[in-house]
Amino acid sequence: MREGADADKIFHNFHDTEIPRLGSKNRRIEEDEIRTVSRHILELEQISVCKQVLDLHLKSLGLHPLNTQFLTDLLQNLDRKVSFSLENKEAWFWKSVSSDLYILPKSASYLKPFTYNPESFFLKWNSKTKKIPKNCLPANDAEGEKILLGGIHRDVSEILREKEIPVPVRKMLPILKREGKTVLVCLRMWDTRLDDIRSDDFQND
Repeated sequence: MREGADADKIFHNFHDTEIPRLGSKNRRIEEDEIRTVSRHILELEQISVCKQVLDLHLKSLGLHPLNTQFLTDLLQNLDRKVSFSLENKEAWFWKSVSSDLYILPKSASYLKPFTYNPESFFLKWNSKTKKIPKNCLPANDAEGEKILLGGIHRDVSEILREKEIPVPVRKMLPILKREGKTVLVCLRMWDTRLDDIRSDDFQND
């Protein structure tokens, strides 16, 4: 206090004294929630503003604020305008060249392995269930896999990159194989707004 510290300001920096908004008290954090942060804000605003924006998104997911070193690394990657993937103990931070920044909590179900019941043919992943054809088997990690589209065998990983699926999610995303060949990529289990990628010879028995 003798050195001029503002005790009231310091207290408010570390204590939430605002009246809770209606519906915010005891709000349950869904582990599968995902956040995207505008790349324009992160590229144009001051570091202090970027930290506030990121920390608010993290708080809404029940995660801790970013430390200074991690924030510096994150913003340096943003300034380079390249695709990158960073992680701390609680989350993945992923961005393609043109996408916004994704914040992916490590506790989310889309970062956990799928489960499959070979008797009922039900595949479960990312809190979604899909019945798959009897002649198919589920797998994941599409790295190196190819799928026949328009008469051309295309790299599945390249298609997922084009669709801006975050790298940590690509490794867990279920694919269906028949006789050792990839015939379907289950994109709708990640985002219901997307269509599954079906090979030319895929048959939904």
